[in-house]
This record gives sequence, structure tokens and C-alpha cells, in this order.
Amino acid sequence: MNCGGIGINYGLLGDNLPPPDQVITLLNPGLNVLNALQNSGIQVIIGTFNQDIATLAGDINFAKGWVQTNIIPYTQTITFRCISIGNEVIPGNMNSLVFPAMQNMNAALQFFNLGRIPVSTAVGIYALASSSPPSTGDFSSDVKPAIQQITGFLSNNSFPLLITAYPYFTYIYEPSSIQLPYVLFTSPDVVVRDGSLGYKNMFDAMVDAVYSALEKISAGDVEVVICESGWPWQGNDVADKHATRCVAKQRAQDAWDLKRKV
Repeated sequence: MNCGGIGINYGLLGDNLPPPDQVITLLNPGLNVLNALQNSGIQVIIGTFNQDIATLAGDINFAKGWVQTNIIPYTQTITFRCISIGNEVIPGNMNSLVFPAMQNMNAALQFFNLGRIPVSTAVGIYALASSSPPSTGDFSSDVKPAIQQITGFLSNNSFPLLITAYPYFTYIYEPSSIQLPYVLFTSPDVVVRDGSLGYKNMFDAMVDAVYSALEKISAGDVEVVICESGWPWQGNDVADKHATRCVAKQRAQDAWDLKRKV
């Protein structure tokens, strides 16, 4: 698998969060997240609030206002990789609203001559009814009509589909049937065999399952961008033990590097 780049997901839902100018200390500090990202050279995926999707779907003027507030002031200083209409609202009761919201956002961008900025939405990997082995990947029947509309739009515009994929969540629900090295990228051997392909880690398998699902709805040309993934630092035994092991491994590596330099 070729990786086009690795980034970070900076979420704002939580407690005890430091302000952006403390989080992004290596960039250009500012009053908010976008100000802090100006002139950083980092490509940014910015999302709308889930609660705004219904309004975006029915009111293009709202979409224009959103672009005027969140995009236009930063077009000279930030490279916007994509605009995501909501986050993981598919599957859900807003399935049918995402596509018209994407259309209005795209029309608003074009109105301001910013049609080069892709518009997409972030879909959870759990929108797949099947994913293992990857070649069986298929979207669930309740989301497939919405996904077909969305991917048709994405394909016509050469925009990517955003996917959130967390091997961690799959593992914690089935720890007895999944090998931990398979989800931690540490397995030396193939764990899942799918025809001529072999998978040593679940992340790669998840991505290929999405591509298989896209092919089944005639959208195999749509690029998949993983916009969220990761492993928690703490919160349960699995996270805590892995975090401790990672710290110990890194400290041992740092000590060895220092020894070699001395």
C-alpha cells in the first residue's frame, strides 16, 4: 500500500483541552485553530458541525455564509485538503441529508471561485456490513443508497471519500479472536489471507475492504482518505498496557541510540 501522507486529527470534543495556541506551539500561534495553522504548510481537512447538516442541505445561503466565515479569510495562508460535511453521521438518521449538503457546499465554493477545494464526508468503517476478508467488503443495505449518491458525486468531481478506521475498536470487542500484533502493526507474519493477498495488519485490511465495497457500487475510482485512526493512550487495560509497553520500548531505543552516539 502506498501512503500519500500522514497527519493528525485535532478534535475539540472533550474536557481539559488546552487552547490552540498551546497545542500548536510549533506553528504560528493565534486565537483559534485556523489562525494557528496559517502559513504552516500543513494541508487541512475542515469539517462542518453535524447539527448544521440539515441547514446546509436546505439553504445554499447558509453554505455561502459558512464558506465566507471559515474558508475565504484563510485561502491565502492555508491549503485546504478537503471540507467534510459532518463526521460519522452515516449510518444514521441524516443519511439522506449529507448528499444535498455536499452539493450546496460545492456550489457555494464555486460561487466564490473556490471549486478546487474538494467536498466530502467522513464515514465510519462500521458502515460496512462485511469487511473480512477484505474482498468481501460491502456497505450495509441501510447506507448503500446514500453512499451511492455520494460516491457518484465524488467520482464525477475527482473528490476523495473520507473514512474513519480504528483497529482498536474492533480489537476491544473481540480480543479473544484477534491477535494483538495484527492490530498494532507488529505481526511478522501474514495473519489474514485473501486470495493472492496477505495482510499483516488490520489497518491495511480495513482500507482494502472499503475499496472492495466501493467497487461493488461501481465507485472503484474514488480515492479513499483515512481521516481518523489511532490508539488511545489510556482509559482501559488494553490501552494502558500498550501505552506502557510503547513508552518502555521507546526509552530503551533512546538509551541505545545514546549509547551508540557516546
